[in-house]
Parts: sequence; structure tokens; C-alpha cells
Amino acid sequence: MRAVAVLAVVLYHASIGGFNGGFFGVDVFFVISGFVITRKTLTDLSSGEFSPFEFYRRRVRRILPAVIVILFATTFLAHQWLLPVDYMKYSETLKSVLTLTSNRQIARETNYFSPDTAFLPLAHLWSLAIEEQFYLVFPIVVFFMNTKRRLTIILSAVSVWSLITMILSSTETSAPYFSTSNRVAQLAFGGLCALFVSSKMHTDLRANIKSIINAVALAVLLILIPIYSAKQAVPSILSLAPVGLTCIFIVLPRKQIIVSALSFKPIQIIGRASFSIYLVHQPLLAFSKILIYGTPYSIPTAIEKSAMVGGCVLTGVVSWRLIEEPVRRLRGKLEIVSVVAILASAVLLYVHANRVIETGGYPTRIPQVRPRLLLAVTSRWHQLS
Repeated sequence: MRAVAVLAVVLYHASIGGFNGGFFGVDVFFVISGFVITRKTLTDLSSGEFSPFEFYRRRVRRILPAVIVILFATTFLAHQWLLPVDYMKYSETLKSVLTLTSNRQIARETNYFSPDTAFLPLAHLWSLAIEEQFYLVFPIVVFFMNTKRRLTIILSAVSVWSLITMILSSTETSAPYFSTSNRVAQLAFGGLCALFVSSKMHTDLRANIKSIINAVALAVLLILIPIYSAKQAVPSILSLAPVGLTCIFIVLPRKQIIVSALSFKPIQIIGRASFSIYLVHQPLLAFSKILIYGTPYSIPTAIEKSAMVGGCVLTGVVSWRLIEEPVRRLRGKLEIVSVVAILASAVLLYVHANRVIETGGYPTRIPQVRPRLLLAVTSRWHQLS
């Protein structure tokens, strides 16, 4: 399911035809994240080994190394190719990523469904901010509400509150799309799925009927990808359909043919590398479009789009194998060194972002011919469009 979700998002951002609704791959990610985190937490609770410190430790190993590397690489490319005003905007977003508030900052800066968003290298990290905000609060809640019953009540209450805020949200801007209060229900639903599975509850339906319902849920989820558009994005009630279908797929037994299809080796690799693929895809797509096209009004060819998608997947898999996986296995002194390096890198990036803003985007760093060339390309594309 992670493979399905990340491919839907990448193909949507690459403007591949038939993936108009691929943006809701993020919704699927949120449900899966809530499920996986809650299930692991329940295992720790049942064995008496749950610790907020250990929870945060695992999250740091899992998320931060790959994120910091991508931020360094993206900042280097931004320094090379972005014009001063765009470099300043990039630096504001970079600061918000480092302070876990990028969902709010990006909401202020852009409309998610505007063509201009395709040129923002860090626009996709709003979802990471919401997950990290959830991860900061969740272990504390578990620590004090350390029974399945209490956790079920809390997650149910959070889900209801989130759904109410979503229903009451205005659809005049895309800001509600980035809202933590509108999105936390998706993570909470995933948590409730984990509680349902762990409770070993059974329905009166026969196993084969459950498997059929599961297969139908997956089929409908895939069918919605070409059908959905920005009108069905959060805070639309219809945005709950992919969330509900993902929950059904998670909790019900799967038919063998689906298990075999999703166990196909390339699908497994993409699923395992999904986080890294998600991290690298937007910077790669954004800088490719900036350098090749220079304007949101340009239209890449089908071959160019396919090459971009292939590059995103390949780079993400390499990042997973060389960065994400090795760091996750570090223990002892090497783990401490990696954490110190990560924190120092984050501080360095934050200081650099401040410096970019103070200097007005380092206007002297770019040879004069480069801005003139980019401006000429932009002007030419405006004339053509």
C-alpha cells in the first residue's frame, strides 16, 4: 500500500495523465503511519517495554537522517539555480521544515493545486510536519493513557474533533488542506485500525466475504485516482473515501491474488523505499522543471515526464539503501555520533536560511548571464502561452 500511495503522489506531481487524484496518496500514507505506529506501541505496551524516549529515538533514526541529507542537497541546488526572491522564499520554507511548522508556512505561501507549486522544491514536506507534530504528542498520550480502552477513547475523540473542524473549514483557499486539525483524523483512524486488529474482534461475515470486500476496497481506491480532482481534496467530505477504503484494506484479510501482486519484488522495494522516494521526488521534479522549462505554463512531453518519474523512484531507492537503512541500524557510539551530526546539521541549515533572507537571497552569487537567461526563457514561454 505504501508503494501504491507513493507512486500515486509522484505520478500526480509529475502531471501524468490519469492521476488527477494521486494527491490523496498522502491521505493513505497518514492512515498507514497511524496504523504502524499504534501497532508497534501496543506491542510495547503489552510487553511492558513502552518508553516515550525509545519512541522518539526510533523516530529520529527513521526520519531525520534522510531528511537532513535531502535538505542539504536541495539547498545546494537552490543556491546554484534559484533567483534571489525565490531563494528567500525557499529559505523561509527551509526554516519552517526545521521547526516542524512547514504545513502552516506553505499554506500561507501557496495554493497547493496551483501550477506554481510544482516549482517549490520543499512544498511536499508539509505532510512530514503534520506527522512529526503527531509523533511529538502521541507517546505522551500513550504514557498517561496506557490501556487499549483509554487509547481507543482518545483516538475516537480526536477523530470526531478533526472531522468536525474539517466539515466547518472554508473551501475558499487551500489552507485547510494543510491544517493539522483537519489531517489528524487520518492518523487517528489508522491508530483505531491497529486497535481493532489487536483486539482480535471478529464479525459474522465469512472469511471469503471479508476477502472480497477487501479486494473491492482496493479496486475502488485505484479507480478513484483518475476520477478525483482538487474538488475532492480535504476539507471535502469525499476526501474521507480513500481514508475509509484504506482502513478496510488494512483490517480485513486479503485474497491470495492481492497478496501475490503486492508481494511482487519491485513493489516491495518501492514500498520499503517509499519514504525516501517521497522525500526526493518534489525537489527533483521542481529543479528539473526550473532548469528545463522555467515557467509553470510549459508542458513536458510524455517521455520527459516518464524520465522524471523513473529518476525519482531510482534516486529514492538509492537513498533508502545508502542512507535510511544503514542509519536505522546504528547503535551505541555510532548512533550518538549520528544524532549529534543531525542536530548540528539542522542548526547549520537554519543559520544559512537566516543568512539568505538577511542578504536578500545572495544576489551576487549568480553570474549576471544566468538571471538574464532565465528571465528570457520565462518571457518567451509567456509569449507562447
